[in-house]
Amino acid sequence: MKPKPCYSIWIFIFFLLIVNTTYSQSTSPDNQLIEELNNDVKIKYGSNQAMVNGILYESKYNRDLGHPFIDKEEFTLESIVIQDELYDQTKLMYNIYDQSVVILYDNAKGEQIRYVPSNKYISLFTLNNRVFKKMNIGGFQDIFFQEIYSGENVSCVYYWYKQREESYHQRTFVTFQYLDPKTKRYLIIQNELLKYNSKYKFVKLFPSRLRSDISAYIKTNKIKLKKSSDSQVNELVNYCDKLLNQQ
Repeated sequence: MKPKPCYSIWIFIFFLLIVNTTYSQSTSPDNQLIEELNNDVKIKYGSNQAMVNGILYESKYNRDLGHPFIDKEEFTLESIVIQDELYDQTKLMYNIYDQSVVILYDNAKGEQIRYVPSNKYISLFTLNNRVFKKMNIGGFQDIFFQEIYSGENVSCVYYWYKQREESYHQRTFVTFQYLDPKTKRYLIIQNELLKYNSKYKFVKLFPSRLRSDISAYIKTNKIKLKKSSDSQVNELVNYCDKLLNQQ
């Protein structure tokens, strides 16, 4: 006579395996690290879920030449607005290759943590005396633009980016390098994003009756739109804004 299979024993073993797996997952080092990170962020930034829902920053391309940041690869004390809350004295860097903000803070253990909040919650941040605002305009979604001038009739913004291309500084494997930062420059007139990359294209964006005055201003003040300082471009667009007010 064949023995009957003991189904109850197999069910019990299966139950033990499930419990053991669940316990192992809940106490894994990765889960503990995530929990500690969330607790640290809550302590530093309060219960703002936009900060809590971010991710740890990891450098994806350690073997690349250069870096993906707009300036030097170093943190500076800045301000950032997340879900309408202003956080002053925040150490941050701006990754213009990935279009993300990296925040540095010290956790409860005194360790320095690099943290990336979600772009959808950030509305503004400062960086080395520049202001960056998130905009949804001209086909761009949740993209940061440097604000050069903001006026009643016209605004001026820059979009910063970096390119990454194949490099040959290592012969044993494929490597890449970051190129120098670049900008795309725009005017915003009647909520339309208008690109310019020369004096001619800049002047053409304005009504014909104002073009001679704008060209004369640029010539008198020796403004080279690709090389001029932010303050010079600010003054130029401010002048244009006043001309538009006279219409």
